[in-house]
Amino acid sequence: MSCHPDKLPPTCSEAERAAALQRFHLVDTAWRTLGDEASRKEYDARQTEKEMRKPWPLNEKVHVDEMDWQEDEEVYSYSCRCGGEYVVTVKDIDQNVSIVGCNTCTLSIELVQGGSSEVQIGNSVQPT
Repeated sequence: MSCHPDKLPPTCSEAERAAALQRFHLVDTAWRTLGDEASRKEYDARQTEKEMRKPWPLNEKVHVDEMDWQEDEEVYSYSCRCGGEYVVTVKDIDQNVSIVGCNTCTLSIELVQGGSSEVQIGNSVQPT
């Protein structure tokens, strides 16, 4: 409420009013986006897409055979040094995903498939 145009003290300068109005519009936009389930899902999808485009620090190369198969979730997982996990689905592997992000920190691993240790880095999967 401190940035609502109607709640500003009369002693505010024009610059303060403009800054408060800008903050108010940002808060209002965030509320409208995150307050509606459909728009929130769309926003989350866009944020995930942005995150996937970021360069993530590469922690190590890991062969699929080194990962643990989680039968109940039907995913492969590998422990990160931060305590989090790298998680990849069979679909990700079929799509030749080669970079997998940790679900807790910013580290990632290069996923090595098949017999070769050289994998072209192209596709990536980051946690949601």
